[in-house]
Amino acid sequence: MRQMYLGDWRTIILFGELISAFLFLFPKTNKIETLLLKADMDLSITIHITGRMRIAMPSVTFILIRVIGFIRNPYLHKKELV
Repeated sequence: MRQMYLGDWRTIILFGELISAFLFLFPKTNKIETLLLKADMDLSITIHITGRMRIAMPSVTFILIRVIGFIRNPYLHKKELV
């Protein structure tokens, strides 16, 4: 976290990710949390790229979120959201 200059934000990021992961488990909040976790992983990959760090772990996590989100909510990945 210090390499990414996020040392002071560590606790806030941790609680945000834990709450998002917890809400991702429930069907009623799964739709929103799928989108929020994908955005979170997009940001994580971007920070890793700009910090010249490995992007393997955030990329694998991003792919898992996409796959699980698609299995649980296939309509979220369509071009037209109705």
